[in-house]
Amino acid sequence: MSSTSLTSPFVGLADDAATMTCAYCGAPATDRDHLSGRRASDNAQYDPDLWVPSCHRCNVLGYQAWEANGLTIVEDPAETRVRRVALSSLRVADSGLWIPMPPRFCVGLARLLVETGDELKRRASSP
Repeated sequence: MSSTSLTSPFVGLADDAATMTCAYCGAPATDRDHLSGRRASDNAQYDPDLWVPSCHRCNVLGYQAWEANGLTIVEDPAETRVRRVALSSLRVADSGLWIPMPPRFCVGLARLLVETGDELKRRASSP
């Protein structure tokens, strides 16, 4: 694996990524697996801080898991974000690996939970 692949804009990992391992299989990390995915409207990450290091193979397998669970078509963004994060979290747990959390992971998780709570509250108060 070249150092160029670790610092390319496509991969999105920092220069010290060579020390990171895939949260799913323990192989060297090459990608950031964003647990809630992208918005269809502008292709931006729903939760840019909510990611785990991943090898490319496991990142692709994650998308395939979303497909198998009906999470690639977003009808309700709040529900889809939460379900995608739950599915990805189960994949991390199933690996049995201890992984360091990216520095802003908890910020991303907190933002997801607060925004989802706000959306549920808004829906409950709507006629």
